[in-house]
Amino acid sequence: MTNSAVVAVDLDRGECFRLLGSKAVGRICVVENGYPVAFPVNYRLVFEGGDMPVIIIRARSGSVLDVSGTKVGFQLDGIDPIDETGWSVLARGELHDGLVADAPDWLKYWNPRPWVGPRDQWLYMPVSEVSGRSLLVAVTECDPGMTGYL
Repeated sequence: MTNSAVVAVDLDRGECFRLLGSKAVGRICVVENGYPVAFPVNYRLVFEGGDMPVIIIRARSGSVLDVSGTKVGFQLDGIDPIDETGWSVLARGELHDGLVADAPDWLKYWNPRPWVGPRDQWLYMPVSEVSGRSLLVAVTECDPGMTGYL
């Protein structure tokens, strides 16, 4: 009989970006009134030159997210509650106003298509840091003392 355990494995940058690109909804995390808060958002992960991507979101004008220059975290995960495994990726960066004159021209081609509206403020976050972990089932040992048939 084998025993298994769940182990945490750090993800490399390429795997973090692959996982970030695999979903359409994540959580953007900011500090509001001195407390951290996370908001679910539709997003797009875009590589437009360079080796670090940009996360694009749309928000309501005047919302807590609609503040250019805000340092934010972006978190995404996948969970399997049956096996107690999964993964989590955290990206960090600074939000920028996508409607200003010096915003990248390509920004509007990558609409994250919000599920609710109106979301008329375009924001983008160049990823400055990314990290991730995966929880995997690992076989730890075989018990030679167990015998029998199924």
